[in-house]
Amino acid sequence: MRHSDITSTNRPQHRMAVLFLWVALTLAIGCRALLPSEGPMTPTIKPTPSPSPILTPSPTPMRSPRDQGVTLTVWLPDFTSPVAPGLAGEIVTAQLNAFAVQHPTVDLEYLVKKPYGVGGIQDFLLTAQAVVPEALPDLVAVDWREIFPLAQKGLLQPLDNLISADLLDDLYPFALEAGKIGEYLVALPYECDLTFLAYNATQMPRPPQTWTNVISHAATYLFPAGPGDGAVTEALLIQYFAITDTLTSANGALTPDPSTLTEVFQYYHNLVALGIAPASVLEMVSADDCWPVYEAGKAALTHVRASRIAADRDVPQNTEYAPIPTRAGNTATVAWGWGWAIVTQDPERQKIAAAFIEHMMHPENLSRWCAAAYYLPTRRSSLLQTVADTDYAVFLQRLLEVAYPAPIHPEYPTLSHALQIVLHDVLTGKAAPEEATAMVLKALER
Repeated sequence: MRHSDITSTNRPQHRMAVLFLWVALTLAIGCRALLPSEGPMTPTIKPTPSPSPILTPSPTPMRSPRDQGVTLTVWLPDFTSPVAPGLAGEIVTAQLNAFAVQHPTVDLEYLVKKPYGVGGIQDFLLTAQAVVPEALPDLVAVDWREIFPLAQKGLLQPLDNLISADLLDDLYPFALEAGKIGEYLVALPYECDLTFLAYNATQMPRPPQTWTNVISHAATYLFPAGPGDGAVTEALLIQYFAITDTLTSANGALTPDPSTLTEVFQYYHNLVALGIAPASVLEMVSADDCWPVYEAGKAALTHVRASRIAADRDVPQNTEYAPIPTRAGNTATVAWGWGWAIVTQDPERQKIAAAFIEHMMHPENLSRWCAAAYYLPTRRSSLLQTVADTDYAVFLQRLLEVAYPAPIHPEYPTLSHALQIVLHDVLTGKAAPEEATAMVLKALER
């Protein structure tokens, strides 16, 4: 499950479990150190020297008298924490230690949480607010597609006056847009992933740029079309945004343009009807499902995630990369990822939390972690340090500059669900493109 729709209002048993857990923790450890939800005990990070001076200090160490005895509590997803496997976990540990060295008057405590679902970060934030608000963290990492319900409940504080202009100016445009609710910046994306085209240059010396190119080449083309984690929706949105750059009306309602949606459905229908996309795409939930088929030499073109290329040490020879072909050849992609958000309403704690964000998002720190975790940084100055292949990095740079953020509109889950179901009907011949569009719009009206 990529998005939790479970809130504190409909899970009374879960609330009591959380309350019991909080009381037990309070009695056992005096409200000082927190335990991670998974993995070994996570101690308070004390000001001890870092074993290796690999990290650049944050630009403005905090030394306010009011910082004396302050404990900064941070909730982290497992993959951005010391329990992350391999080098990624080691790097996070070193970064936390380095922050503690630079801020000796601040005790840094962290709680490792599941990324999604019941007991995940969003679920626990909403539940803790309703049952034990004193258990809320000062700072939290969140999937930016989940920030709307958190901001709606008043959990996330504006960051605009807390984060340095240098950092904000260095972010890719999609990252700034992704973290905003209305005019307020409430989350600061630090990592992302996105989708593009991988192709076999032996079979296709030049990549197709347009729908016409794809059809005229008639080479086997893979993309996710099976309902699942939302990748189907993201693939559709890439085509949609290449034609029309907005999903909302003037009053903020989620209202896809009918003619654009119909064109996209027709294109996908043509790919399957002409045999360019095999019927097996209906079983491919994400681009990661497409990649092994491409690696086996059974397709010339495939959607692929940047994270898969970073993690795969055996990318097939003669593989090249290009933007996903669109109607008129306009470059488009959709990015998604995680960001930092401040929960505490105390001004002094907010300053310390902001210093923590600046430290973790220092270009060198961010690039080290992203390279180890196989993600892309949201800062321009970190990309070339993250990706060793200069030509590939330049390609990614162009995509990141024009990427659209995965929508955070409250009705987006409804749209995503409808698109996945309706696309299946289009590809199996159960619905014409015009009918499919009407079905999606009707789902949003309900």
